[in-house]
Parts: sequence; structure tokens; C-alpha cells
Amino acid sequence: MCMVSHMKSRFTKGKPNAGDDVKAIMDGLRLLMKFIRDSSQDVEQMVGITTAQLFVLQALSQEPFLSINDLAARTFTHQSSVSVVAAKLVAKGYARRAPSEQDRRRVVLNVTTKGKALLRRAPVPAQNTLVANIAEMPVNDRRSLRNGLVALACTLKHEKANPPMFFEN
Repeated sequence: MCMVSHMKSRFTKGKPNAGDDVKAIMDGLRLLMKFIRDSSQDVEQMVGITTAQLFVLQALSQEPFLSINDLAARTFTHQSSVSVVAAKLVAKGYARRAPSEQDRRRVVLNVTTKGKALLRRAPVPAQNTLVANIAEMPVNDRRSLRNGLVALACTLKHEKANPPMFFEN
């Protein structure tokens, strides 16, 4: 049972108590960060790459011969962020770049034999679980979450044009 979801605001004169809302939101964010951090540590210990790299490698294994833009769309990430991660996978020998057979001007990525071996022993990264759970949320809840997180990010004044992938240094 999720403790965060069962926290209810106390009402004072017909208005929700902001302190209770803030605590519930902070608890939810802390639990999400713990989930992502723990998954990241597990992945790095088990297979020696970051969760971001594993997330990208798994996406690439599901549909080979993707361009960076296609891979960015599949990982819900900006192309510049996924490009950095893909370059690390190529440097480590888990993926390779090649000209597309359909359009020789286009560069595509594919998982190598070494990358496939790593995937066979790799756990599911937190990003896969988050994406699946967010996609399964009722539409109104998902849109409320999106709107709330976007609004919060805008107030932090620490926006980056292209946020990096989780725990990819």
C-alpha cells in the first residue's frame, strides 16, 4: 500500500492545509528519487553501466537501426541528451553506429553482440518502470502530474533547455 497516496490534507476553514500538501509532495519526490537512485546503484553494480545507458540500450534492442532522433523519442528524452549516452555505449562497445541501408546519409545505431550479452543479465532499469506506470495512469491524473511538475520546474529557475537523463553524469 502506498503511504503517500493515503495522505490527506487537513481542511482549515474549507481550504486544504498547504503544509500537508507540501509534505505529501516532498515524500512522494523522496520516494521517487530513492527508487531511481537504488535502481541506478543496482544496475551499476550488476552490469557496470548507468541506468540511463541501460535504458537507451534496451530501447535500441527493441527496435534496432534507430537514429538518435528516433531513439530520443523512444526514451522520452531530448536528442542531445540521448546522443551523449549513445556515444558512451558506442565507446564501450555495446552499440555501433552505421549508415542506414535505406538512406546512406542517415546514421543509425544498433546493439552489438557484447551489448546483447549485457542485456541478458541486466535488471529492468527504473526508467522502464516509471514510463510504464505513468502511461497506465488515468489521463486526468497523468495530465495533472505533468502540469504540476512543469509548473514546479518553471518556478525553480534552474531550468535547462535539455534535461539530462537520470543519473547520467
